[in-house]
Amino acid sequence: SLQLEQNHRAVEFRHLGDHVLKGAVVHRGRFLYLHGGYEVYPQLAAYAPADVRAARLLADAQPDALIKAHPVSGERFEHSYDPGVPFEISSLFLDMEDKVLISGFSVALLNPMFLYHQQPWLILLYRVFGMPTELFMNMPEEEFLRALHKMLPYDDPSRIIIPGTWDEYEAAVRRLARTAQ
Repeated sequence: SLQLEQNHRAVEFRHLGDHVLKGAVVHRGRFLYLHGGYEVYPQLAAYAPADVRAARLLADAQPDALIKAHPVSGERFEHSYDPGVPFEISSLFLDMEDKVLISGFSVALLNPMFLYHQQPWLILLYRVFGMPTELFMNMPEEEFLRALHKMLPYDDPSRIIIPGTWDEYEAAVRRLARTAQ
Protein backbone atom coordinates (compact mmCIF):
# COMPACT_ATOMS: atom_id res chain seq x y z
CA SER A 1 0.00 0.00 0.00
CA LEU A 2 1.00 3.63 -0.46
CA GLN A 3 0.70 6.05 2.45
CA LEU A 4 0.47 9.76 1.59
CA GLU A 5 -0.04 12.83 3.75
CA GLN A 6 -2.34 15.35 2.06
CA ASN A 7 -3.64 18.43 3.89
CA HIS A 8 -3.19 16.91 7.34
CA ARG A 9 -5.08 13.78 6.37
CA ALA A 10 -3.48 10.44 5.74
CA VAL A 11 -4.84 8.86 2.60
CA GLU A 12 -4.07 5.21 2.05
CA PHE A 13 -4.33 3.56 -1.34
CA ARG A 14 -4.18 -0.18 -1.73
CA HIS A 15 -3.83 -2.13 -4.93
CA LEU A 16 -3.12 0.86 -7.17
CA GLY A 17 -1.57 -0.54 -10.29
CA ASP A 18 1.76 0.74 -11.58
CA HIS A 19 -0.03 2.18 -14.61
CA VAL A 20 -2.07 4.54 -12.43
CA LEU A 21 0.85 5.63 -10.29
CA LYS A 22 3.19 6.21 -13.25
CA GLY A 23 0.62 8.42 -14.95
CA ALA A 24 -0.45 10.28 -11.84
CA VAL A 25 2.48 12.65 -11.33
CA VAL A 26 2.38 14.36 -14.66
CA HIS A 27 2.42 18.10 -14.45
CA ARG A 28 4.54 20.68 -12.71
CA GLY A 29 3.30 23.65 -14.75
CA ARG A 30 0.63 26.05 -13.55
CA PHE A 31 -2.18 25.73 -16.12
CA LEU A 32 -4.31 22.62 -16.54
CA TYR A 33 -7.26 22.41 -18.94
CA LEU A 34 -9.87 19.73 -18.26
CA HIS A 35 -11.34 18.82 -21.63
CA GLY A 36 -14.95 17.63 -21.60
CA GLY A 37 -16.18 14.11 -22.22
CA TYR A 38 -18.67 14.80 -24.97
CA GLU A 39 -18.98 11.12 -25.81
CA VAL A 40 -20.53 10.61 -22.37
CA TYR A 41 -22.67 13.78 -22.44
CA PRO A 42 -24.30 13.92 -25.89
CA GLN A 43 -26.46 16.90 -24.84
CA LEU A 44 -23.21 18.91 -24.74
CA ALA A 45 -21.80 17.70 -28.09
CA ALA A 46 -22.59 21.01 -29.80
CA TYR A 47 -20.05 22.69 -27.47
CA ALA A 48 -17.17 20.34 -28.30
CA PRO A 49 -15.64 22.70 -30.93
CA ALA A 50 -15.58 25.58 -28.41
CA ASP A 51 -13.95 23.29 -25.84
CA VAL A 52 -11.25 22.28 -28.32
CA ARG A 53 -10.74 25.95 -29.26
CA ALA A 54 -10.32 26.95 -25.60
CA ALA A 55 -7.86 24.13 -24.94
CA ARG A 56 -5.76 24.99 -27.99
CA LEU A 57 -5.83 28.69 -27.16
CA LEU A 58 -4.43 27.90 -23.72
CA ALA A 59 -1.76 25.58 -25.12
CA ASP A 60 -0.68 28.28 -27.58
CA ALA A 61 -0.60 30.99 -24.90
CA GLN A 62 1.11 28.99 -22.14
CA PRO A 63 3.96 26.66 -23.08
CA ASP A 64 3.70 24.81 -19.75
CA ALA A 65 -0.05 24.29 -20.04
CA LEU A 66 -1.33 20.75 -20.02
CA ILE A 67 -4.62 19.46 -21.35
CA LYS A 68 -6.29 16.58 -19.53
CA ALA A 69 -8.64 14.81 -21.89
CA HIS A 70 -11.68 13.17 -20.36
CA PRO A 71 -10.98 9.45 -19.75
CA VAL A 72 -13.52 8.41 -22.40
CA SER A 73 -12.61 11.11 -24.91
CA GLY A 74 -11.17 10.24 -28.27
CA GLU A 75 -9.71 13.75 -28.52
CA ARG A 76 -5.93 14.07 -28.31
CA PHE A 77 -3.85 17.21 -27.99
CA GLU A 78 -0.15 17.92 -28.39
CA HIS A 79 0.09 18.99 -24.73
CA SER A 80 -2.06 16.21 -23.29
CA TYR A 81 -1.35 13.34 -20.96
CA ASP A 82 -2.75 9.87 -20.42
CA PRO A 83 -6.52 10.26 -20.24
CA GLY A 84 -6.77 6.90 -18.48
CA VAL A 85 -5.52 8.43 -15.22
CA PRO A 86 -8.43 10.05 -13.38
CA PHE A 87 -7.91 13.67 -12.43
CA GLU A 88 -8.81 12.80 -8.84
CA ILE A 89 -5.68 10.61 -8.69
CA SER A 90 -3.44 13.12 -10.49
CA SER A 91 -4.52 15.97 -8.22
CA LEU A 92 -3.71 13.92 -5.12
CA PHE A 93 -0.01 14.00 -5.97
CA LEU A 94 0.20 17.73 -6.66
CA ASP A 95 -0.07 20.91 -4.66
CA MET A 96 -3.06 22.49 -6.40
CA GLU A 97 -3.09 25.81 -4.47
CA ASP A 98 -1.48 27.90 -7.21
CA LYS A 99 -2.67 25.85 -10.18
CA VAL A 100 -5.11 27.33 -12.68
CA LEU A 101 -7.79 24.79 -13.62
CA ILE A 102 -9.86 25.59 -16.68
CA SER A 103 -12.90 23.90 -18.20
CA GLY A 104 -16.19 24.56 -19.91
CA PHE A 105 -18.27 22.38 -17.64
CA SER A 106 -16.16 19.71 -15.93
CA VAL A 107 -17.15 19.25 -12.31
CA ALA A 108 -13.70 17.71 -11.79
CA LEU A 109 -12.58 21.32 -11.25
CA LEU A 110 -14.28 21.12 -7.87
CA ASN A 111 -12.36 18.04 -6.70
CA PRO A 112 -9.26 19.72 -5.22
CA MET A 113 -11.50 21.67 -2.83
CA PHE A 114 -13.90 18.80 -2.12
CA LEU A 115 -11.29 16.10 -1.66
CA TYR A 116 -8.22 17.91 -0.35
CA HIS A 117 -9.40 21.38 0.74
CA GLN A 118 -7.07 23.03 -1.77
CA GLN A 119 -8.16 26.22 -3.51
CA PRO A 120 -6.74 26.43 -7.03
CA TRP A 121 -7.69 29.21 -9.40
CA LEU A 122 -10.73 28.14 -11.44
CA ILE A 123 -11.73 29.48 -14.84
CA LEU A 124 -15.21 28.27 -15.82
CA LEU A 125 -15.88 28.79 -19.53
CA TYR A 126 -19.55 27.89 -19.87
CA ARG A 127 -20.48 31.54 -20.60
CA VAL A 128 -17.76 31.85 -23.24
CA PHE A 129 -19.18 28.72 -24.88
CA GLY A 130 -22.75 30.07 -24.65
CA MET A 131 -23.63 26.94 -22.65
CA PRO A 132 -26.68 27.20 -20.36
CA THR A 133 -25.98 25.86 -16.86
CA GLU A 134 -29.16 23.79 -17.13
CA LEU A 135 -27.28 21.49 -19.55
CA PHE A 136 -24.56 20.46 -17.12
CA MET A 137 -25.97 21.26 -13.66
CA ASN A 138 -29.75 21.06 -14.23
CA MET A 139 -30.32 24.51 -12.71
CA PRO A 140 -30.46 28.13 -13.87
CA GLU A 141 -27.22 30.12 -13.69
CA GLU A 142 -28.21 32.25 -10.69
CA GLU A 143 -28.99 29.11 -8.66
CA PHE A 144 -25.81 27.44 -9.93
CA LEU A 145 -23.66 30.38 -8.81
CA ARG A 146 -25.21 30.36 -5.33
CA ALA A 147 -24.63 26.61 -5.08
CA LEU A 148 -21.08 26.94 -6.41
CA HIS A 149 -20.08 29.47 -3.76
CA LYS A 150 -21.77 27.41 -1.06
CA MET A 151 -20.03 24.20 -2.21
CA LEU A 152 -16.68 25.96 -2.61
CA PRO A 153 -16.23 28.28 0.36
CA TYR A 154 -13.01 29.78 -1.00
CA ASP A 155 -11.07 32.10 1.30
CA ASP A 156 -10.79 34.40 -1.75
CA PRO A 157 -13.87 34.01 -4.00
CA SER A 158 -12.13 36.06 -6.74
CA ARG A 159 -10.10 32.89 -7.47
CA ILE A 160 -13.20 31.59 -9.27
CA ILE A 161 -13.31 33.36 -12.65
CA ILE A 162 -16.22 33.13 -15.07
CA PRO A 163 -15.37 35.08 -18.23
CA GLY A 164 -18.15 35.98 -20.64
CA THR A 165 -16.16 36.31 -23.88
CA TRP A 166 -13.12 34.81 -25.59
CA ASP A 167 -11.24 38.08 -24.99
CA GLU A 168 -12.01 37.93 -21.27
CA TYR A 169 -10.78 34.33 -21.17
CA GLU A 170 -7.51 35.25 -22.87
CA ALA A 171 -7.09 38.26 -20.54
CA ALA A 172 -7.63 36.04 -17.46
CA VAL A 173 -4.97 33.58 -18.67
CA ARG A 174 -2.50 36.42 -19.30
CA ARG A 175 -3.21 37.98 -15.89
CA LEU A 176 -2.77 34.69 -14.04
CA ALA A 177 0.43 33.94 -15.98
CA ARG A 178 1.86 37.24 -14.72
CA THR A 179 0.81 36.63 -11.12
CA ALA A 180 2.37 33.20 -10.70
CA GLN A 181 3.67 32.69 -7.18
